[in-house]
Amino acid sequence: HPCLRICCYMYCLSYCCVGIHQTPPALIKKPNDMVQLVCTHNLTEYRVMLWYQQPAGQTDMKCIGYINYRDVTVEETYKQNFKISGDLSTSDIKNVSLIIRLTGAQDSAVYYCAARFARLPPPKVKVFKPSTKECQNEKHKKNKKTLLCVASDFYPDHVNVSWQIDGVDVNDGVATDHSAHWNGSRYRITSRLRVLFSQWFKPGKNFTCTVSFFDGEQTVPGKIIQILQFCADKYLKITHNAKLSYLVLIIKSSIYGLFVIILVWKFQVGPKRSSSCLCHEQCSLYET
Repeated sequence: HPCLRICCYMYCLSYCCVGIHQTPPALIKKPNDMVQLVCTHNLTEYRVMLWYQQPAGQTDMKCIGYINYRDVTVEETYKQNFKISGDLSTSDIKNVSLIIRLTGAQDSAVYYCAARFARLPPPKVKVFKPSTKECQNEKHKKNKKTLLCVASDFYPDHVNVSWQIDGVDVNDGVATDHSAHWNGSRYRITSRLRVLFSQWFKPGKNFTCTVSFFDGEQTVPGKIIQILQFCADKYLKITHNAKLSYLVLIIKSSIYGLFVIILVWKFQVGPKRSSSCLCHEQCSLYET
């Protein structure tokens, strides 16, 4: 079998390359052999590492794939015989492996490892309306409505959740998880705001959930503002329908009452006319 030459280099996609190492520096292998190249560094916030291939006799480099914290992406043309593994989410020394199953001369190349600073995407945030049961319960004006704010799919767990009503920070009625919950790949945190019945059904009220997230470089405020009219609209609609139904009922009752009065009046007047008529007929008969 012909031998394949593999050379390994590293470079940094930012300010410096202090503490970046790649092993082994060179290999000579046969087709169908498995090769593992390891790249390590001690740059705390450099949580993205990439692998490139520079085929023999070419000057351009091709991106094989990269790992961002724990998420691995491999280009389609390399998926069958190349694998990237590692974990850059910890505060320990970062190391990522490139595993290659050699298939032919096209794999004889110089392989580069690169590391760069990772700016993290903000969490996904959603605000949920009060439950249907809470919306239907209108017996006591002191009842409270619960709004739920959920921030998910973020890493690491450096978040802060706060609530505002009409732009003013509120602390009363706020209950936030003591710590974010790990689901195996990302974090998730929930916060609840309980507001008075009168506040919830007051037209034009703005309820805001604000999630601030550290993206690796700075704390970024991510606001989700929703004018939560879900239950209020339903409540007003129910109230309007109830008033309309009550008005129709009153009208029907009035018509029915009028009908009964007329009917009673007819029964009262009817017998008197009959008696008068009978008496008149009898008088006429005697006169005859």
